[in-house]
Amino acid sequence: MNYNNILFMGTGMVGSACLKIIANSVGNKKLMCLAAEKEQIPTIKPVCRRLEIPYEQLSPVQAGDYLKKISENTLIISAHNSYLFSKDVVNQPNIKIINFHNAYLPYYRGRNAPTWAIYDGVQYSGATWHEVDDSIDTGGIIVQEKVFIETDETALSLLMRCAKTGIELLRKNIDSFLDGEYSVKKNAQKKRLYLSQELPNNGYLDTNWDFYQAYRFLRAMDYKPMDVMPLPRVELGGIVYEIAGYEIKPKEFEQANKSFVIPAEDGINELRCNLEEV
Repeated sequence: MNYNNILFMGTGMVGSACLKIIANSVGNKKLMCLAAEKEQIPTIKPVCRRLEIPYEQLSPVQAGDYLKKISENTLIISAHNSYLFSKDVVNQPNIKIINFHNAYLPYYRGRNAPTWAIYDGVQYSGATWHEVDDSIDTGGIIVQEKVFIETDETALSLLMRCAKTGIELLRKNIDSFLDGEYSVKKNAQKKRLYLSQELPNNGYLDTNWDFYQAYRFLRAMDYKPMDVMPLPRVELGGIVYEIAGYEIKPKEFEQANKSFVIPAEDGINELRCNLEEV
């Protein structure tokens, strides 16, 4: 299908980077930006103003009504966008939706994929551009790339590396996206869907975990300084503490006040958690 109407939906630095790539490649096609969620720090609107891209801010309900009334052949490109497209919009024959997901689908559908990949101890996460169907992150895969998880990777660092990979994939494939000249690989059997409110082990460090599992848990919850997840917690002697920070250090003969320590198997180092009573 030939799309002369391009609609972008997204937020944040990832969204703004993708919007710039689209704007530089769109040619004579019409491009506009639709916002269905408010940004804490405006990034998309200033880009639209600078590049003279029409910008429309609507509520989620208004956005749904707007999309259902589109009559032109339209390509919607979604990046770092939490708005969920209704089945009515997805199934409109004149609309095609392409979305960026910061994981290697079909694994880790839904929210906070870097968290769950680190917590599970898998070897890689990734970046995927896929078509949107009437479920979440189950549409046909257009292009994807693995991002291997490093030893001391935090959720934030993995999120940023997957985002960078996704942006580069868009840069390399934007012409085929805009022209509709790409092949689609079937998204394999549905894997688990992760919701935004879910936390690994309900957000609590288990004192029976070994060094490696505890360290994975802490890194999986670590988006600092971004406020994505609450501080992890631990219960000791009936008292609940927040883990304000953690580090791997050589073993100390005496445990520091307000800290919880898990020794490493090498007998030299330890995982030290700095605690604050809730």
